[in-house]
Amino acid sequence: MFTEKCMVVPANPTTGRRSGMWQSPSTEDGCERKICVLVVNKRPLVCNALAALIGLQEDFDPVETAINCAECCRKALICSPNVLVCDLETGDNRSAESLGLFRERFPTIPAIVLHEQLENWRVMGAVRLGAQGYLTPEAKPMELFKAIRLVVDGGTYFEPRVQALITASAAGGLRHHRATSPYALSDRELNVLKRVAEGDSNQRIAEVLCVSRSTVKHYVSTLLVKLEAANRTVAVRKAIDLGLLET
Repeated sequence: MFTEKCMVVPANPTTGRRSGMWQSPSTEDGCERKICVLVVNKRPLVCNALAALIGLQEDFDPVETAINCAECCRKALICSPNVLVCDLETGDNRSAESLGLFRERFPTIPAIVLHEQLENWRVMGAVRLGAQGYLTPEAKPMELFKAIRLVVDGGTYFEPRVQALITASAAGGLRHHRATSPYALSDRELNVLKRVAEGDSNQRIAEVLCVSRSTVKHYVSTLLVKLEAANRTVAVRKAIDLGLLET
């Protein structure tokens, strides 16, 4: 649901377009449709600052915030955002699993990832999970605003370094398959995957591998991204199909 407000902005007498601002779609009564943005970041200070920055744009209103996947889904049901701007790591340590869960539950709401890491598997995993945009925190504010508007209009926006990774992965993946394949799992990731396939909980896996439960959560989230799976069950099924597990 768009938040709709009429904005009195002088139009160019020749083109009929309002000068100095992006032309958002209009309602039947001629009012500008504002873009509702939902920002998700596990760091409250960063989340609120980002929301405040985005909210300075006249065509973005309201800007809602969430710090984890559960709150994100609740807010999405309430405000029906036009776009999600999210970090890959949320406050519930679900990492990119959150993006997969959100896209599964709200497939019509486009998502833009704002994340500092640019590993090939992470970028490609986000794209395969449905991200229509990917930027790093080094991006300038106007670049983020442009990405939001393009994605809401049905387009995509990937900053140049991300686009280069996507292009390289599509064009030359076979040449360095082991290094670039999103299915290239480390020995520890395979160990965690096998325990998941056996039905072990994160706590049990942590005890067996002598690591913390948060470390196990990180490994599970990484596995979901690499295997392009929305949950543990799908990950195990796909791992079996790919021959990653002995059956």
